[in-house]
Amino acid sequence: GFILGAGDLLTQTLERNEKKEDPPPYNPGRTFRMALYGWGCFGPFCAVWYNIALPWAVPMAAGLTGRAAVVPVAKKVALDETLQSWFYYLSFLYGMTLLEGGSHKDGVAKLEKDFVRVYLTDLMIWPFVQAVNFAVVPPHLQGVLVSVVSVFWGAFLSHVQHS
Repeated sequence: GFILGAGDLLTQTLERNEKKEDPPPYNPGRTFRMALYGWGCFGPFCAVWYNIALPWAVPMAAGLTGRAAVVPVAKKVALDETLQSWFYYLSFLYGMTLLEGGSHKDGVAKLEKDFVRVYLTDLMIWPFVQAVNFAVVPPHLQGVLVSVVSVFWGAFLSHVQHS
């Protein structure tokens, strides 16, 4: 939750800097809703996904490197970019629309408008981040790399959600 809230604060700061003459006020409710989605939905999902489901689906021996790591890393990235990403963007765009007072119809419209854009942008960034993460970073530190990149990714998602 903290990560998505931080991403939203970054986005709001950039939005304020864009409009120096008449900057919009910070919207703490917006930041809270972003954090609430993270705490209540995506954070728990990620905990299960990265600690239980993905290691079960693609077991990787500790210290696996070189050619031996290519296939399991590719499998992890493929699963992450399909199952995890699709869940994330479907639940984020729809769920945030509902948290902001929108209807089911509004949530579906948001998905139709922005899902492909978000997913295609994801494909330009996350496969590379996760390939390095799964291949090089020790499993107990993989969440750190994902968290750092996720602050900026959360800023992007906040921009998409609120534009």
